[in-house]
Amino acid sequence: FWIENTTPVAYRPIVRAAILQWNKAFEGAGFKDAIHVEEMPDSATWDPSDLRYNVVRWVSSAQPPYGAIGQYTTNPRTGQILGADVTIEWFTGSAAPVLEELLTGAHTGPAAHNLAETAGSNYALCSLADELKAQFVAGGTALEAAGGGAEELSRLHRQFLTYLVMHELGHTFGLNHNMKGSQLWSPAQLNDTALTHQWGLLGSVMDYPAVNIARDPKKQGDYYTTKEGPYDDWAIAFGYTSYADSVAEAAGTAALLARSTDPKLAFGNDADDMRSPGKGMDPRANVDDLSSDAVGYAAERLQLLRSLLPGLVQRYSKPGQSWAELRVRYAALQGQRQQMIGAVSRYVGGVYVDRSFPDQHSATRPFTPVPLALQKRAVSVLNKYVFAPDAWLADTALLPYLQPQRRGFNQNPYGDDYKATSAALAQQYNGALAHLLHPATLQRLTNSRLYGNRYSVADLFTDLESGIFAADLNGAVNVYRQNLQTEYTRLLLEIVADRYSQYDAVAGAAALDAVQRIRSRQAAAPAPDAETRAHRNNLVYLIKKALETK
Repeated sequence: FWIENTTPVAYRPIVRAAILQWNKAFEGAGFKDAIHVEEMPDSATWDPSDLRYNVVRWVSSAQPPYGAIGQYTTNPRTGQILGADVTIEWFTGSAAPVLEELLTGAHTGPAAHNLAETAGSNYALCSLADELKAQFVAGGTALEAAGGGAEELSRLHRQFLTYLVMHELGHTFGLNHNMKGSQLWSPAQLNDTALTHQWGLLGSVMDYPAVNIARDPKKQGDYYTTKEGPYDDWAIAFGYTSYADSVAEAAGTAALLARSTDPKLAFGNDADDMRSPGKGMDPRANVDDLSSDAVGYAAERLQLLRSLLPGLVQRYSKPGQSWAELRVRYAALQGQRQQMIGAVSRYVGGVYVDRSFPDQHSATRPFTPVPLALQKRAVSVLNKYVFAPDAWLADTALLPYLQPQRRGFNQNPYGDDYKATSAALAQQYNGALAHLLHPATLQRLTNSRLYGNRYSVADLFTDLESGIFAADLNGAVNVYRQNLQTEYTRLLLEIVADRYSQYDAVAGAAALDAVQRIRSRQAAAPAPDAETRAHRNNLVYLIKKALETK
Protein backbone atom coordinates (compact mmCIF):
# COMPACT_ATOMS: atom_id res chain seq x y z
CA PHE A 1 0.00 0.00 0.00
CA TRP A 2 1.07 3.56 -0.72
CA ILE A 3 0.25 6.47 1.57
CA GLU A 4 -0.80 9.36 -0.65
CA ASN A 5 1.38 12.44 -0.39
CA THR A 6 -1.66 14.55 0.50
CA THR A 7 -1.82 12.81 3.89
CA PRO A 8 -0.77 15.18 6.70
CA VAL A 9 2.81 14.39 7.69
CA ALA A 10 1.86 14.07 11.36
CA TYR A 11 -0.69 11.37 10.55
CA ARG A 12 1.47 9.25 8.24
CA PRO A 13 3.09 7.16 11.02
CA ILE A 14 -0.39 6.37 12.39
CA VAL A 15 -1.66 5.33 8.96
CA ARG A 16 1.47 3.24 8.32
CA ALA A 17 1.18 1.40 11.63
CA ALA A 18 -2.51 0.73 11.06
CA ILE A 19 -1.84 -0.81 7.64
CA LEU A 20 1.02 -2.96 8.91
CA GLN A 21 -1.07 -4.19 11.85
CA TRP A 22 -2.97 -6.39 9.38
CA ASN A 23 0.23 -8.42 8.79
CA LYS A 24 -0.50 -10.33 11.98
CA ALA A 25 -3.75 -11.62 10.50
CA PHE A 26 -2.03 -12.68 7.28
CA GLU A 27 0.65 -14.54 9.23
CA GLY A 28 -2.14 -16.84 10.38
CA ALA A 29 -2.89 -17.50 6.71
CA GLY A 30 0.73 -18.42 6.05
CA PHE A 31 2.10 -15.10 4.73
CA LYS A 32 4.98 -13.36 6.47
CA ASP A 33 5.07 -9.58 5.93
CA ALA A 34 2.30 -9.81 3.35
CA ILE A 35 1.76 -6.05 3.37
CA HIS A 36 4.40 -3.41 2.71
CA VAL A 37 3.89 0.32 3.04
CA GLU A 38 5.50 3.12 1.05
CA GLU A 39 4.91 6.86 0.98
CA MET A 40 4.01 8.37 -2.36
CA PRO A 41 6.80 10.83 -3.19
CA ASP A 42 5.94 14.38 -4.20
CA SER A 43 7.82 13.71 -7.43
CA ALA A 44 5.66 10.71 -8.36
CA THR A 45 4.54 10.65 -11.99
CA TRP A 46 1.78 8.09 -11.43
CA ASP A 47 -1.79 8.88 -10.43
CA PRO A 48 -3.21 7.56 -7.13
CA SER A 49 -6.23 6.23 -9.04
CA ASP A 50 -3.97 4.00 -11.14
CA LEU A 51 -5.13 0.41 -10.51
CA ARG A 52 -1.52 -0.75 -10.36
CA TYR A 53 -1.09 1.07 -7.05
CA ASN A 54 -2.96 0.28 -3.84
CA VAL A 55 -3.29 3.67 -2.16
CA VAL A 56 -4.57 5.03 1.13
CA ARG A 57 -5.76 8.42 -0.06
CA TRP A 58 -6.37 11.62 1.90
CA VAL A 59 -8.78 14.07 0.30
CA SER A 60 -10.76 17.19 1.18
CA SER A 61 -14.07 17.57 -0.61
CA ALA A 62 -16.51 20.47 -0.51
CA GLN A 63 -19.47 18.14 -0.04
CA PRO A 64 -18.06 14.69 0.74
CA PRO A 65 -20.43 11.80 0.01
CA TYR A 66 -18.73 9.70 2.69
CA GLY A 67 -16.22 10.09 5.49
CA ALA A 68 -13.98 7.20 4.47
CA ILE A 69 -14.35 4.22 2.19
CA GLY A 70 -12.44 1.06 1.33
CA GLN A 71 -12.99 -0.23 -2.21
CA TYR A 72 -11.50 -2.91 -4.40
CA THR A 73 -11.55 -4.04 -8.03
CA THR A 74 -12.00 -7.73 -8.78
CA ASN A 75 -11.32 -10.00 -11.72
CA PRO A 76 -14.83 -10.66 -13.09
CA ARG A 77 -13.81 -14.16 -14.16
CA THR A 78 -12.34 -15.36 -10.86
CA GLY A 79 -13.49 -12.92 -8.19
CA GLN A 80 -9.90 -12.32 -7.13
CA ILE A 81 -9.10 -8.84 -5.82
CA LEU A 82 -6.82 -7.06 -8.28
CA GLY A 83 -6.34 -3.75 -6.53
CA ALA A 84 -7.74 -1.65 -3.73
CA ASP A 85 -7.85 1.86 -2.33
CA VAL A 86 -8.90 3.50 0.91
CA THR A 87 -10.05 7.11 0.74
CA ILE A 88 -10.22 9.22 3.90
CA GLU A 89 -11.84 12.65 4.01
CA TRP A 90 -10.01 15.33 5.98
CA PHE A 91 -13.14 16.18 7.94
CA THR A 92 -13.30 12.61 9.22
CA GLY A 93 -9.68 11.63 9.75
CA SER A 94 -8.34 14.81 11.30
CA ALA A 95 -8.06 15.47 15.00
CA ALA A 96 -10.13 18.64 14.66
CA PRO A 97 -13.75 18.43 15.78
CA VAL A 98 -16.03 19.17 12.85
CA LEU A 99 -18.23 22.13 13.70
CA GLU A 100 -21.02 21.01 11.43
CA GLU A 101 -23.18 24.05 11.96
CA LEU A 102 -20.32 26.38 11.08
CA LEU A 103 -19.71 24.53 7.83
CA THR A 104 -23.21 23.69 6.67
CA GLY A 105 -25.68 25.33 9.02
CA ALA A 106 -27.13 21.95 9.90
CA HIS A 107 -26.37 19.17 12.33
CA THR A 108 -26.30 15.61 11.06
CA GLY A 109 -27.09 13.44 14.04
CA PRO A 110 -27.53 9.70 14.51
CA ALA A 111 -30.74 9.70 12.46
CA ALA A 112 -28.60 10.33 9.38
CA HIS A 113 -27.18 6.83 9.78
CA ASN A 114 -30.56 5.09 9.77
CA LEU A 115 -30.43 2.54 6.97
CA ALA A 116 -34.18 2.01 6.74
CA GLU A 117 -34.39 4.18 3.62
CA THR A 118 -31.71 2.12 1.88
CA ALA A 119 -33.58 -1.15 2.24
CA GLY A 120 -33.68 -2.91 -1.09
CA SER A 121 -30.86 -0.83 -2.52
CA ASN A 122 -27.43 -1.19 -0.92
CA TYR A 123 -27.00 -2.61 2.55
CA ALA A 124 -23.25 -2.73 1.93
CA LEU A 125 -23.07 1.02 2.50
CA CYS A 126 -20.29 1.78 4.99
CA SER A 127 -21.18 4.81 7.09
CA LEU A 128 -18.56 3.97 9.73
CA ALA A 129 -16.49 7.10 9.20
CA ASP A 130 -19.37 9.49 9.85
CA GLU A 131 -20.48 7.55 12.92
CA LEU A 132 -16.90 7.15 14.11
CA LYS A 133 -16.25 10.88 13.78
CA ALA A 134 -19.39 11.60 15.81
CA GLN A 135 -18.14 9.14 18.42
CA PHE A 136 -14.69 10.77 18.36
CA VAL A 137 -16.10 14.27 18.90
CA ALA A 138 -18.32 12.98 21.71
CA GLY A 139 -15.38 11.16 23.27
CA GLY A 140 -13.16 14.22 23.01
CA THR A 141 -15.89 16.38 24.51
CA ALA A 142 -16.30 13.96 27.40
CA LEU A 143 -12.54 13.90 27.97
CA GLU A 144 -12.22 17.69 27.91
CA ALA A 145 -15.25 18.17 30.14
CA ALA A 146 -13.72 15.75 32.64
CA GLY A 147 -10.42 17.63 32.61
CA GLY A 148 -8.49 15.46 30.15
CA GLY A 149 -5.28 17.02 28.84
CA ALA A 150 -3.78 17.37 25.38
CA GLU A 151 -1.80 14.13 25.66
CA GLU A 152 -4.91 12.08 26.36
CA LEU A 153 -6.82 13.78 23.54
CA SER A 154 -3.92 12.95 21.22
CA ARG A 155 -4.08 9.28 22.29
CA LEU A 156 -7.79 9.27 21.57
CA HIS A 157 -7.17 10.54 18.04
CA ARG A 158 -4.32 8.09 17.35
CA GLN A 159 -6.53 5.17 18.29
CA PHE A 160 -9.47 6.64 16.39
CA LEU A 161 -7.49 7.02 13.16
CA THR A 162 -5.85 3.61 13.58
CA TYR A 163 -9.23 1.96 13.93
CA LEU A 164 -10.70 3.88 10.98
CA VAL A 165 -7.86 2.87 8.65
CA MET A 166 -7.96 -0.77 9.79
CA HIS A 167 -11.72 -0.98 9.28
CA GLU A 168 -11.62 0.38 5.74
CA LEU A 169 -8.62 -1.82 4.89
CA GLY A 170 -10.66 -4.78 6.10
CA HIS A 171 -13.16 -4.02 3.35
CA THR A 172 -10.37 -4.01 0.75
CA PHE A 173 -9.43 -7.52 1.90
CA GLY A 174 -13.01 -8.64 1.31
CA LEU A 175 -14.32 -8.53 4.88
CA ASN A 176 -17.96 -7.82 5.63
CA HIS A 177 -19.23 -5.73 8.51
CA ASN A 178 -19.44 -7.64 11.78
CA MET A 179 -21.83 -5.89 14.14
CA LYS A 180 -21.37 -8.46 16.91
CA GLY A 181 -17.69 -7.61 17.33
CA SER A 182 -18.39 -5.16 20.15
CA GLN A 183 -19.71 -7.98 22.36
CA LEU A 184 -16.27 -9.47 23.11
CA TRP A 185 -15.66 -8.20 26.65
CA SER A 186 -17.69 -7.40 29.76
CA PRO A 187 -17.77 -3.75 30.92
CA ALA A 188 -15.21 -4.55 33.62
CA GLN A 189 -12.85 -6.15 31.07
CA LEU A 190 -13.02 -3.34 28.51
CA ASN A 191 -10.40 -1.26 30.31
CA ASP A 192 -8.09 -4.19 31.06
CA THR A 193 -5.30 -3.53 28.58
CA ALA A 194 -3.71 -6.91 29.35
CA LEU A 195 -6.72 -8.39 27.54
CA THR A 196 -7.37 -5.75 24.91
CA HIS A 197 -3.76 -5.52 23.76
CA GLN A 198 -3.63 -9.29 23.32
CA TRP A 199 -7.01 -9.86 21.70
CA GLY A 200 -8.20 -6.40 20.74
CA LEU A 201 -10.94 -4.26 22.24
CA LEU A 202 -13.41 -5.84 19.79
CA GLY A 203 -13.96 -9.26 18.31
CA SER A 204 -13.68 -7.57 14.91
CA VAL A 205 -12.53 -4.20 13.59
CA MET A 206 -15.45 -4.44 11.16
CA ASP A 207 -18.00 -3.35 13.79
CA TYR A 208 -19.30 0.19 14.43
CA PRO A 209 -18.60 0.46 18.19
CA ALA A 210 -19.24 3.16 20.74
CA VAL A 211 -16.11 4.97 21.89
CA ASN A 212 -14.88 3.42 25.14
CA ILE A 213 -14.88 6.12 27.83
CA ALA A 214 -14.39 5.00 31.43
CA ARG A 215 -16.39 6.85 34.08
CA ASP A 216 -13.23 6.89 36.20
CA PRO A 217 -10.41 8.45 34.11
CA LYS A 218 -7.84 6.63 36.25
CA LYS A 219 -9.18 3.31 34.96
CA GLN A 220 -9.26 4.30 31.29
CA GLY A 221 -8.00 1.65 28.90
CA ASP A 222 -8.15 1.89 25.12
CA TYR A 223 -10.66 4.21 23.48
CA TYR A 224 -10.67 2.20 20.25
CA THR A 225 -9.19 -1.11 19.25
CA THR A 226 -5.79 -0.84 17.61
CA LYS A 227 -5.47 -4.41 16.34
CA GLU A 228 -7.50 -6.89 14.39
CA GLY A 229 -9.82 -9.07 16.43
CA PRO A 230 -10.16 -12.86 16.69
CA TYR A 231 -12.89 -12.89 14.05
CA ASP A 232 -10.69 -10.96 11.62
CA ASP A 233 -7.79 -13.40 12.05
CA TRP A 234 -10.18 -16.29 11.47
CA ALA A 235 -11.81 -14.73 8.39
CA ILE A 236 -8.46 -13.84 6.80
CA ALA A 237 -7.21 -17.39 7.40
CA PHE A 238 -10.33 -18.77 5.74
CA GLY A 239 -10.10 -16.46 2.74
CA TYR A 240 -6.35 -16.41 2.10
CA THR A 241 -4.73 -19.65 3.28
CA SER A 242 -3.14 -21.60 0.42
CA TYR A 243 -3.24 -25.40 0.33
CA ALA A 244 -1.18 -28.00 -1.51
CA ASP A 245 -4.20 -29.67 -3.08
CA SER A 246 -7.99 -29.95 -2.91
CA VAL A 247 -7.84 -32.62 -0.20
CA ALA A 248 -5.75 -30.41 2.06
CA GLU A 249 -8.02 -27.46 1.29
CA ALA A 250 -11.15 -29.39 2.25
CA ALA A 251 -9.59 -30.48 5.53
CA GLY A 252 -8.21 -27.02 6.30
CA THR A 253 -11.42 -25.13 5.60
CA ALA A 254 -13.44 -27.71 7.55
CA ALA A 255 -11.19 -27.21 10.57
CA LEU A 256 -11.63 -23.45 10.34
CA LEU A 257 -15.40 -23.68 9.94
CA ALA A 258 -15.64 -26.00 12.94
CA ARG A 259 -14.52 -23.08 15.11
CA SER A 260 -17.54 -20.95 14.20
CA THR A 261 -19.24 -21.60 17.55
CA ASP A 262 -16.39 -19.93 19.45
CA PRO A 263 -17.95 -16.83 21.13
CA LYS A 264 -14.92 -14.76 20.14
CA LEU A 265 -15.83 -15.38 16.49
CA ALA A 266 -19.42 -14.13 16.77
CA PHE A 267 -20.71 -12.61 13.54
CA GLY A 268 -23.65 -10.52 12.40
CA ASN A 269 -23.58 -8.19 9.40
CA ASP A 270 -25.72 -5.30 8.11
CA ALA A 271 -28.59 -7.65 7.30
CA ASP A 272 -28.72 -8.67 10.97
CA ASP A 273 -28.16 -5.37 12.75
CA MET A 274 -30.85 -3.51 14.68
CA ARG A 275 -29.82 0.07 13.98
CA SER A 276 -33.30 0.99 12.69
CA PRO A 277 -36.57 0.62 14.65
CA GLY A 278 -38.10 -2.78 14.00
CA LYS A 279 -35.11 -4.02 11.98
CA GLY A 280 -33.37 -7.26 12.94
CA MET A 281 -34.00 -9.34 16.03
CA ASP A 282 -30.69 -10.11 17.78
CA PRO A 283 -29.73 -7.07 19.92
CA ARG A 284 -26.11 -8.21 20.05
CA ALA A 285 -25.85 -7.36 16.33
CA ASN A 286 -26.02 -3.60 16.56
CA VAL A 287 -24.10 -0.39 15.99
CA ASP A 288 -22.89 2.19 18.50
CA ASP A 289 -22.90 -0.24 21.43
CA LEU A 290 -20.12 -1.85 23.46
CA SER A 291 -19.53 -4.85 25.73
CA SER A 292 -21.31 -8.12 26.41
CA ASP A 293 -23.57 -6.16 28.76
CA ALA A 294 -24.65 -3.41 26.40
CA VAL A 295 -27.54 -2.43 28.68
CA GLY A 296 -25.29 -1.95 31.70
CA TYR A 297 -22.66 -0.16 29.63
CA ALA A 298 -25.27 2.19 28.17
CA ALA A 299 -26.66 2.97 31.61
CA GLU A 300 -23.17 3.89 32.78
CA ARG A 301 -22.64 6.09 29.71
CA LEU A 302 -25.98 7.85 30.24
CA GLN A 303 -25.00 8.55 33.83
CA LEU A 304 -21.63 9.88 32.67
CA LEU A 305 -23.28 12.20 30.16
CA ARG A 306 -25.65 13.48 32.81
CA SER A 307 -22.71 14.32 35.08
CA LEU A 308 -20.75 16.11 32.33
CA LEU A 309 -23.45 18.39 30.91
CA PRO A 310 -23.48 21.07 33.64
CA GLY A 311 -19.78 21.83 33.08
CA LEU A 312 -19.94 22.37 29.33
CA VAL A 313 -20.83 26.07 29.45
CA GLN A 314 -17.72 26.96 31.41
CA ARG A 315 -15.51 24.63 29.36
CA TYR A 316 -16.59 26.05 25.98
CA SER A 317 -17.00 29.73 26.89
CA LYS A 318 -14.07 31.14 24.92
CA PRO A 319 -13.17 34.85 24.63
CA GLY A 320 -13.63 36.20 21.13
CA GLN A 321 -15.62 33.18 19.96
CA SER A 322 -19.30 32.50 19.51
CA TRP A 323 -21.32 29.81 21.29
CA ALA A 324 -21.33 27.60 18.19
CA GLU A 325 -18.78 25.13 19.55
CA LEU A 326 -20.77 24.67 22.74
CA ARG A 327 -23.86 23.88 20.69
CA VAL A 328 -22.01 21.36 18.53
CA ARG A 329 -20.30 19.72 21.52
CA TYR A 330 -23.68 19.43 23.21
CA ALA A 331 -25.10 17.92 20.02
CA ALA A 332 -22.29 15.35 20.04
CA LEU A 333 -23.21 14.26 23.56
CA GLN A 334 -26.86 14.21 22.55
CA GLY A 335 -25.87 11.83 19.78
CA GLN A 336 -24.23 9.58 22.37
CA ARG A 337 -27.40 9.71 24.43
CA GLN A 338 -29.60 8.62 21.53
CA GLN A 339 -27.21 5.84 20.54
CA MET A 340 -27.23 4.45 24.08
CA ILE A 341 -31.03 4.68 24.20
CA GLY A 342 -31.22 2.74 20.95
CA ALA A 343 -28.84 0.05 22.16
CA VAL A 344 -30.89 -0.49 25.32
CA SER A 345 -34.30 -0.56 23.64
CA ARG A 346 -33.32 -3.36 21.25
CA TYR A 347 -33.13 -5.89 24.07
CA VAL A 348 -36.90 -5.65 24.56
CA GLY A 349 -38.48 -8.31 22.38
CA GLY A 350 -35.03 -9.40 21.27
CA VAL A 351 -34.14 -12.94 20.24
CA TYR A 352 -30.57 -14.25 20.20
CA VAL A 353 -29.70 -15.95 16.90
CA ASP A 354 -27.33 -18.92 16.55
CA ARG A 355 -26.69 -20.08 12.97
CA SER A 356 -24.71 -23.19 13.93
CA PHE A 357 -25.56 -26.40 12.11
CA PRO A 358 -27.03 -29.35 14.07
CA ASP A 359 -23.81 -31.39 13.90
CA GLN A 360 -21.86 -28.58 15.61
CA HIS A 361 -23.72 -29.32 18.86
CA SER A 362 -24.02 -25.68 19.91
CA ALA A 363 -24.94 -24.98 23.52
CA THR A 364 -27.77 -22.71 22.38
CA ARG A 365 -30.78 -23.10 20.12
CA PRO A 366 -31.11 -21.24 16.80
CA PHE A 367 -33.54 -18.81 18.49
CA THR A 368 -33.32 -17.93 22.19
CA PRO A 369 -35.45 -15.08 23.58
CA VAL A 370 -33.66 -12.44 25.65
CA PRO A 371 -34.13 -13.40 29.33
CA LEU A 372 -37.02 -11.79 31.19
CA ALA A 373 -34.75 -10.10 33.72
CA LEU A 374 -32.68 -8.44 30.99
CA GLN A 375 -35.74 -7.17 29.12
CA LYS A 376 -37.17 -5.68 32.31
CA ARG A 377 -33.78 -4.21 33.17
CA ALA A 378 -33.67 -2.53 29.75
CA VAL A 379 -37.07 -0.92 30.32
CA SER A 380 -35.95 0.12 33.80
CA VAL A 381 -32.89 1.89 32.34
CA LEU A 382 -35.11 3.70 29.84
CA ASN A 383 -37.55 4.69 32.56
CA LYS A 384 -34.72 6.12 34.67
CA TYR A 385 -32.59 7.91 32.09
CA VAL A 386 -35.04 8.67 29.25
CA PHE A 387 -38.61 8.88 30.51
CA ALA A 388 -38.24 10.11 34.12
CA PRO A 389 -39.25 13.69 35.07
CA ASP A 390 -35.59 14.59 35.69
CA ALA A 391 -34.17 12.83 32.62
CA TRP A 392 -33.35 16.16 30.92
CA LEU A 393 -32.78 18.21 34.08
CA ALA A 394 -28.99 18.32 33.60
CA ASP A 395 -29.46 19.98 30.20
CA THR A 396 -31.23 23.01 31.67
CA ALA A 397 -28.07 24.99 32.46
CA LEU A 398 -27.00 24.89 28.80
CA LEU A 399 -30.21 26.02 27.13
CA PRO A 400 -29.67 29.82 27.36
CA TYR A 401 -26.28 29.45 25.67
CA LEU A 402 -26.95 27.08 22.74
CA GLN A 403 -26.74 29.79 20.12
CA PRO A 404 -25.58 28.84 16.61
CA GLN A 405 -23.23 31.08 14.70
CA ARG A 406 -25.01 32.97 11.96
CA ARG A 407 -23.48 32.81 8.50
CA GLY A 408 -25.28 34.31 5.54
CA PHE A 409 -28.99 33.62 5.51
CA ASN A 410 -29.02 29.95 6.49
CA GLN A 411 -30.40 30.49 9.98
CA ASN A 412 -33.53 28.78 11.23
CA PRO A 413 -36.57 30.85 10.13
CA TYR A 414 -38.28 29.89 13.39
CA GLY A 415 -35.58 31.33 15.60
CA ASP A 416 -32.09 30.38 16.74
CA ASP A 417 -33.11 29.11 20.17
CA TYR A 418 -32.53 25.44 20.88
CA LYS A 419 -35.84 23.58 20.69
CA ALA A 420 -35.22 21.55 23.84
CA THR A 421 -38.61 19.91 24.27
CA SER A 422 -38.79 18.84 20.62
CA ALA A 423 -35.24 17.49 20.77
CA ALA A 424 -35.97 15.50 23.91
CA LEU A 425 -39.16 14.02 22.47
CA ALA A 426 -37.31 13.12 19.27
CA GLN A 427 -34.77 11.14 21.30
CA GLN A 428 -37.46 9.47 23.37
CA TYR A 429 -39.30 8.49 20.21
CA ASN A 430 -36.49 7.72 17.76
CA GLY A 431 -34.29 5.99 20.30
CA ALA A 432 -36.89 4.03 22.24
CA LEU A 433 -40.62 4.27 21.53
CA ALA A 434 -40.38 3.83 17.75
CA HIS A 435 -38.76 0.45 18.34
CA LEU A 436 -40.61 -0.65 21.48
CA LEU A 437 -44.00 -0.06 19.85
CA HIS A 438 -43.02 -1.20 16.36
CA PRO A 439 -45.33 -3.91 14.93
CA ALA A 440 -42.38 -6.28 14.45
CA THR A 441 -41.21 -5.85 18.05
CA LEU A 442 -44.66 -6.40 19.55
CA GLN A 443 -45.37 -9.40 17.32
CA ARG A 444 -42.01 -10.95 18.24
CA LEU A 445 -42.76 -10.44 21.94
CA THR A 446 -45.90 -12.53 21.46
CA ASN A 447 -44.50 -15.14 19.07
CA SER A 448 -41.35 -15.75 21.10
CA ARG A 449 -43.49 -16.58 24.15
CA LEU A 450 -44.21 -19.84 22.34
CA TYR A 451 -40.54 -20.84 22.69
CA GLY A 452 -39.39 -19.35 25.97
CA ASN A 453 -40.01 -15.61 26.21
CA ARG A 454 -41.66 -14.61 29.48
CA TYR A 455 -42.21 -10.91 28.77
CA SER A 456 -45.56 -10.10 27.18
CA VAL A 457 -46.84 -7.05 25.33
CA ALA A 458 -49.11 -6.36 28.31
CA ASP A 459 -46.08 -6.53 30.62
CA LEU A 460 -44.23 -4.04 28.43
CA PHE A 461 -47.11 -1.58 28.36
CA THR A 462 -47.51 -1.85 32.14
CA ASP A 463 -43.81 -1.15 32.73
CA LEU A 464 -43.79 1.74 30.25
CA GLU A 465 -46.88 3.24 31.84
CA SER A 466 -45.18 3.09 35.21
CA GLY A 467 -42.11 4.88 33.89
CA ILE A 468 -43.99 7.47 31.85
CA PHE A 469 -46.89 8.32 34.19
CA ALA A 470 -46.37 7.17 37.79
CA ALA A 471 -43.82 9.67 39.13
CA ASP A 472 -46.02 12.73 38.62
CA LEU A 473 -49.48 11.18 38.84
CA ASN A 474 -50.11 13.06 42.09
CA GLY A 475 -48.26 16.26 41.24
CA ALA A 476 -47.34 18.75 38.55
CA VAL A 477 -46.29 17.42 35.15
CA ASN A 478 -43.32 19.23 33.57
CA VAL A 479 -43.21 20.12 29.87
CA TYR A 480 -40.94 17.22 28.94
CA ARG A 481 -43.35 14.76 30.51
CA GLN A 482 -46.39 16.44 29.00
CA ASN A 483 -44.95 15.90 25.53
CA LEU A 484 -43.86 12.35 26.36
CA GLN A 485 -47.16 11.29 27.93
CA THR A 486 -49.15 12.76 25.05
CA GLU A 487 -46.94 11.11 22.43
CA TYR A 488 -47.06 7.72 24.16
CA THR A 489 -50.85 7.93 24.43
CA ARG A 490 -51.15 8.80 20.74
CA LEU A 491 -48.91 5.89 19.80
CA LEU A 492 -51.08 3.49 21.81
CA LEU A 493 -54.18 4.90 20.14
CA GLU A 494 -52.59 4.29 16.74
CA ILE A 495 -52.12 0.65 17.71
CA VAL A 496 -55.77 0.45 18.76
CA ALA A 497 -56.95 2.05 15.51
CA ASP A 498 -54.51 -0.03 13.42
CA ARG A 499 -55.42 1.80 10.22
CA TYR A 500 -52.85 -0.11 8.18
CA SER A 501 -53.44 -3.57 9.69
CA GLN A 502 -49.89 -3.83 11.02
CA TYR A 503 -50.58 -4.98 14.58
CA ASP A 504 -51.87 -8.34 15.75
CA ALA A 505 -54.86 -8.80 18.04
CA VAL A 506 -52.68 -9.29 21.13
CA ALA A 507 -51.02 -5.90 20.68
CA GLY A 508 -54.34 -4.21 19.91
CA ALA A 509 -56.01 -5.62 23.01
CA ALA A 510 -53.08 -4.69 25.26
CA ALA A 511 -53.02 -1.15 23.84
CA LEU A 512 -56.76 -0.73 24.40
CA ASP A 513 -56.42 -1.90 27.98
CA ALA A 514 -53.50 0.51 28.50
CA VAL A 515 -55.28 3.61 27.18
CA GLN A 516 -58.37 2.84 29.22
CA ARG A 517 -56.15 2.65 32.32
CA ILE A 518 -54.49 5.92 31.41
CA ARG A 519 -57.86 7.61 30.90
CA SER A 520 -59.27 6.53 34.24
CA ARG A 521 -56.12 7.42 36.18
CA GLN A 522 -55.65 10.80 34.53
CA ALA A 523 -59.29 11.68 35.07
CA ALA A 524 -58.96 10.96 38.78
CA ALA A 525 -55.48 12.45 39.30
CA PRO A 526 -55.07 15.81 41.09
CA ALA A 527 -53.89 18.87 39.18
CA PRO A 528 -51.94 21.36 41.34
CA ASP A 529 -51.77 23.97 38.56
CA ALA A 530 -53.65 25.06 35.45
CA GLU A 531 -51.08 23.61 33.04
CA THR A 532 -51.21 20.16 34.60
CA ARG A 533 -55.02 20.30 34.65
CA ALA A 534 -55.10 21.18 30.95
CA HIS A 535 -52.67 18.37 30.19
CA ARG A 536 -54.68 15.73 32.04
CA ASN A 537 -57.92 16.92 30.43
CA ASN A 538 -56.27 16.74 27.02
CA LEU A 539 -55.17 13.13 27.54
CA VAL A 540 -58.67 12.14 28.61
CA TYR A 541 -60.11 13.98 25.61
CA LEU A 542 -57.73 12.37 23.11
CA ILE A 543 -58.55 8.88 24.37
CA LYS A 544 -62.31 9.52 24.52
CA LYS A 545 -62.35 10.98 21.01
CA ALA A 546 -60.25 8.17 19.51
CA LEU A 547 -62.28 5.37 21.11
CA GLU A 548 -65.57 6.96 20.12
CA THR A 549 -64.37 7.31 16.53
CA LYS A 550 -63.30 3.68 16.46
